Formats: sequence, structure tokens, C-alpha cells
Amino acid sequence: MNDPGPITATAEATDPVSVALRHATRAARCDFSRLAATAAERAALAAAPRPVTNARVQDLLAWRRSVAWVALVFAAVAIVFALIDAISNLDDFADQAVITGFASFLVVVVFLSKAVLLGCLVGAIRTWPDARRSGRLLLLGWSVAVAVPLLVTLLPLTDLMFDWGAVARDQGVEVAQVNRMFAEVLLAIALFWSAVPSLLALFPGALRAALTVKTLLPTRAVGAVVAAGMAPLYTVFFIVVFGQIVQLSGSAALSIGVLLVALAPTVFVWRARALTQPRTAAEARGWVAAVRTHARVVTAVGLVLVVVGLADTRVFGRPAVGWTSDPEAGPLFTATSAIDLVCWFVAMLGTYTVVATDALLRLMHVADRKAAEWRDTPGRPADDETLEAAQA
Repeated sequence: MNDPGPITATAEATDPVSVALRHATRAARCDFSRLAATAAERAALAAAPRPVTNARVQDLLAWRRSVAWVALVFAAVAIVFALIDAISNLDDFADQAVITGFASFLVVVVFLSKAVLLGCLVGAIRTWPDARRSGRLLLLGWSVAVAVPLLVTLLPLTDLMFDWGAVARDQGVEVAQVNRMFAEVLLAIALFWSAVPSLLALFPGALRAALTVKTLLPTRAVGAVVAAGMAPLYTVFFIVVFGQIVQLSGSAALSIGVLLVALAPTVFVWRARALTQPRTAAEARGWVAAVRTHARVVTAVGLVLVVVGLADTRVFGRPAVGWTSDPEAGPLFTATSAIDLVCWFVAMLGTYTVVATDALLRLMHVADRKAAEWRDTPGRPADDETLEAAQA
């Protein structure tokens, strides 16, 4: 593999543009052999209340800080658009007597769950030299952001958000029944897609974490094994999620695009044998970069086709995405909602990448320690023999 060599230019630059580019590059590449901690970051870590002097760990903490910064930017953008949508929804609810106060309460709760992640990202960045504290904050913010939309889907929202008795009195029982049916369908779709960014970020986040660990610990195989194991799950999940839209759309471009995005991670399975081999830092960098490039090219082509397909998708005669917010004929997702979903996905992806990396490193450490402790356990040779025979 060709080795482009470590990046050292502008590593010590402190102007805002250079710092922003450094954070963005670290977050995008997740490669410890190319983007190390700066001298200022190493000094800050060495002077921390719990000093960090190991160079590789310093690189790890500097990377975590950069990923948190990028996630914070996208989370802030998502929060702005979410606030716009929340204010719009609250205004609409106030003008409709059939909508209960619980609907307004729900809008506020969902918005606050996003604000929790934003606050936790700020806290993690402020405490970045302390890996345990910043890690707990990121885990807390991610957990709240994932749990709230999922818990909301378990509530009987059609009954809690609408006064169907009032609708029946004003417009008749038959009209109330028809409106209830459409409300159930539209609410189910809206709830599903409100949870999708957080759930969809799990799989690429785990893949990124696994490959990041490979560049951090190039002689270890665990990262590559996890990536190869997660890739098929991501493929199936992506097809299940977007298969619904494909059926509603009937667009060939959308169908092909979804298939390409879903299949892109399988390159990690295809290259699993090469990635699991013990490598030098330069070799691991080359292999990981090549695999990521192949996956990203396929994903980029697929996403273009997905966007083209979504532009023509209509649900119950309404466009899937559009600019107007007319509740009667407008799109299911306004442009601001779509931007909110995309930015929120990127924020959750960055957050979970760090959370998953921390978890993977912790599991590797525990596994190594326990393996050493239990090496002389009675029955261990028999277990090793059984495992070897099972893989023969």
C-alpha cells in the first residue's frame, strides 16, 4: 500500500480556520498515525489534574475532543432548526382546539432531549483532558437523545394528542374515524423518522469506532473483526428502514441508491482478512484508508440517487420533502425538518463514534486482563482445544 506519510503541516497553527480544519480532518479520518495531538494539547494533558503522558493516549484524547467539536457544531445547527419547527408546531397547536396540551408538552420534551446532548457535548469539550468525565458526559447525552424518541413511540399518541370526542361532535363520527386513521398513519411515520437518525448512526458509528481502534492499535485484530461483524447488520437495517420509502416512491433511482448505500459497508467484510492482520502503523493506515475510500465512494453515489429519488416521492399525494409547511397539502418533512434530521444524524454519529470507541477499548482491556488472570484456570486447555476444533 502507498503510504502518504504523516501530516505535520500547520499542526501548530492556532488561527480559527486552521483549528477548525484540524478538528474536521481528525473527525473525518479517525487516523492516529496521521493526525497527532499538537504540542499545546500535549502540554494541556500533561498539566491536567490527572496527567496524561503517554503519547498515543494523548493522540486519542485530542481526537475525541475534535470529534466532539464537530458533533457540537452539527448538533447546534440541528437544535436551531428543531427550535424553528417546535415554535411552528406550538403555534399550530394553539390554533386547533382538537389538539390537547399533551401535544405541546411532547414537543417541548423532544426538544429538551436534543438540548441535553448539546449541553453534554459542551461539557465533554470543556473536560476533554479527563477521559472518564468527558466519556460519561458523552454517554449520558447520547443515551438521552436515543431513549426519548424511542420511549415516545411506545405512547398511544393518537389518543393523547387529539380530542376525538370534539372532532366527532363538530364534524361527525365518520369524519372523526377517517381523520383518526390518517392521524395514526402520519404519526407512525413521523415518530419512526424522528428516531431513525439516532438509530441509523449506531452502525456507521460502530464501524468508524472499530476502524479507529485499528489505527490506534495496529497490531490488534478486534477492531477489524467488529467492523466485519457490524457491516451485514448495517446493510439489513438500512434496507429495512428505507425499503418503506422505496415502496411508496416506486423510484428506480431511490431503489438503486438505497441498495448502494446499504451494500457499501460490505467492503469491510471483503477486506476483513487483510485488516485483521498485525500491521505497522503505516500499513494499518494504508489499508484502513483504502477500505474507507471504497466505502465512501459507493455511499456518495448511493446518496445522490437517494436524494434524486426522494425529490419525486409522494405519500398520500403529499411530497415527502419540500419547502412549504401547509398542514393540508404540504410535505411530510419540510426542508428545515430534513436539515434537522441530517445534522442530527451527523451529531449522533460523531457522539456515538467516541462512545463506541471508549466501550471497545474498555472491553479489549478487560478481555486482555481476564485472559491473563484465567490462563491457568482448570479446564482452559479443553476449552481452547474445543474452540480450535470448532473453527477447523
